[in-house]
Amino acid sequence: QAVIALLLAPWYLQERLLVSSGYGGTTGGFDPGVLFTDIVPTLIFGETLTPSFQIIGWLVIIALPLSLILMWRQKQSSAILLGLLTVMPIILLSIAATRLNIFTARYVLVSAPAMMILLTGMVITLWRQGGRDRAWRVVSLGLFVGLLGGSLTSLSNYQTQIDYAKSPDWRALVAYLGVQMHPDDLVVQAAADEAFTFYFAEYDLPGDHIRLPANPTHSRAEIAAILAERLTAHHSIWRVAQTFSDWPSAGIVEDWLADHAQLVRSTEVNAIPVRQYMPLAARSDEISTEPLAVFGDLVELVGVHVPPTPDPSGDLPVRLYWQPLRTADRSYKIFLHLIGAPDAATGSPLWSQDDQFPQDGRVDTQSWQNGEVVRDVYSLPIADVPAGRYDLVVGFYDPATLERLRVIAPTDGLVEGDSFTIQPIALP
Repeated sequence: QAVIALLLAPWYLQERLLVSSGYGGTTGGFDPGVLFTDIVPTLIFGETLTPSFQIIGWLVIIALPLSLILMWRQKQSSAILLGLLTVMPIILLSIAATRLNIFTARYVLVSAPAMMILLTGMVITLWRQGGRDRAWRVVSLGLFVGLLGGSLTSLSNYQTQIDYAKSPDWRALVAYLGVQMHPDDLVVQAAADEAFTFYFAEYDLPGDHIRLPANPTHSRAEIAAILAERLTAHHSIWRVAQTFSDWPSAGIVEDWLADHAQLVRSTEVNAIPVRQYMPLAARSDEISTEPLAVFGDLVELVGVHVPPTPDPSGDLPVRLYWQPLRTADRSYKIFLHLIGAPDAATGSPLWSQDDQFPQDGRVDTQSWQNGEVVRDVYSLPIADVPAGRYDLVVGFYDPATLERLRVIAPTDGLVEGDSFTIQPIALP
């Protein structure tokens, strides 16, 4: 196998294949430190070994050359074969990784069996040596316990810890997006995982999707240019999943969106982070042609968005659109309430609420601009609300006096109370 690998190596190392193929890889480039801290421990214990147990990986790295020496003393041909199977794939990977971002254990899995045979042989040889000196049996037992303990820890993490799942639950994510997405939305997948592309197509999701960052060395300038163009072209941007923390390009997408767009939704789908962003300025297709309600002579409600289902977190995200008619002499607060039949325990019809100043305090009714539409985001906790029919109501009040603004019908100017019913909500 080593000879075959050497014969094929020149083909795989051609400039045309490495540079002009269009594939840049999705991990890191060559890094000698990664070989010892990640690749060799992963080949022995898998990629789910808890970081606190990485010391076991270093012990294995020390044990490998010693096991090769012991094998050489017993059978030189076996030592040569196992040595080549262990070392040659890693050498070839290291050479290729100087051109591509592929320096990760999954490309040299062929080395794993050879490593395990060498280490197992070392355990057996040292145990047999213990017949003359029991100290060798202690060393053998320690090595065996280390190998077994690391493997069991890794297996336990894989089976029980969501952080170590083999892959994100893309099916659950695309099922959620299929219900929530606008046909002109864009999904920015941050994990550079082609499996998401497959499920996106399989579920025939509306909108478009891209991988960003596309690789570890994706530049900040290029990412910013792509996002600026896409934010203008699409109704909203959904950023899903998480970039590998050791990528130099990690965090660039999140930072740019935080500075240039408005976060309108934040949730998780089976531990996959999901964030929805919209342009800072509301577009005409987000608002109604006629106001839905007028609060005093201060502001008009010109748009509402209530999603078809709550988020997995149990919250109901609601977007309200305000168009100021004038500035006020005080800072008014907005209440969004879920009203239903009185709670038997409290006697109150209020089941959930989100009270806040416009845009959570970033906009003030004393200084907002007349005629400029304000997109306002609310989140109603409804996980503990029992099934039934409720009304979603909104209004303005003075937090100092709790006095509410009157609601005026936009058609005839008649006062309709001190709150406006947005729509009924049926909770299953």
